[in-house]
Amino acid sequence: MIGKVITGKWNNNKYKVLKEIGRGSIGVVYKVTDDNGNVKALKISKDFSSITREYNNIKRLKGYKFVPRVYELDDYKEGNNTFNFFVMEYIYGDDLKAFIKKHNFNEKDVLGIGIILLDILQKAYKEGCLYGDLKLENILIDKKNSRVMLVDFGGLIDKDKCLKEYTPTYNPTSWDIKSDIDKQATIIFSISMLMTSMILKKEFSPFKYTLKDVISIVKALKVNEKLKKTIIKGLNVKYKSIRVFKNDLKMVLDCLKSNKNTRAHFIDAVDIFLISSICFFVFVIVIVFTRV
Repeated sequence: MIGKVITGKWNNNKYKVLKEIGRGSIGVVYKVTDDNGNVKALKISKDFSSITREYNNIKRLKGYKFVPRVYELDDYKEGNNTFNFFVMEYIYGDDLKAFIKKHNFNEKDVLGIGIILLDILQKAYKEGCLYGDLKLENILIDKKNSRVMLVDFGGLIDKDKCLKEYTPTYNPTSWDIKSDIDKQATIIFSISMLMTSMILKKEFSPFKYTLKDVISIVKALKVNEKLKKTIIKGLNVKYKSIRVFKNDLKMVLDCLKSNKNTRAHFIDAVDIFLISSICFFVFVIVIVFTRV
């Protein structure tokens, strides 16, 4: 595909493929340039319904800074095969999985990212949506615009419906937690497990570990005791409100910020753009990596 020019059947726009940047169960994402030399991302798939649903899901949350802009939906033929694609904003950055491998996170870094993600998911929830497939690879740090973003919206559903697409590590039902828990508790569990992954630079599979194993590992961590208790409470689905969980995380963050002995890292005590208007403080991420 590298070097190939894709021409849309309906809009007749041309895109030259530069490199592959992502691959999932239903499609592949490429870095491309249009006729004017603008860099964009193009997701392509043979599955018309899936690619169309994701395109419409992104449009549904149009205007939010955590969602990439989409430009068009089209298809093209190659031999006897029809490929469907949509074109979206290219994000100059890295996914969170690669990001945490390159950098050392301290407690404030983890809390800052966790609070931002809660704001993002809460905002989507208020729009009647549930982002189901939360995982490190689906979270991007946008270097150019200093923002945290989500990608892969194929699993976005109405908040009253049941999740069908999710990553087992970040879904409570995979850990033998009762399936009828509140959707907000599901979001809180996902963020708590994500923060655990960020601290340990390790993801836990429910097919290899029990939740009790993970909680024991968290308890043994040499981090702030209030942070540990908050994460464990989230893993045990004891929170019923995103707002309460987020406020508890903010209280821990404020406590750490007042501790002058806490080491500063690249996103520590600075202003990362916080998505939700509910938050009264702002952070700025200083990114020290480049994704070509």
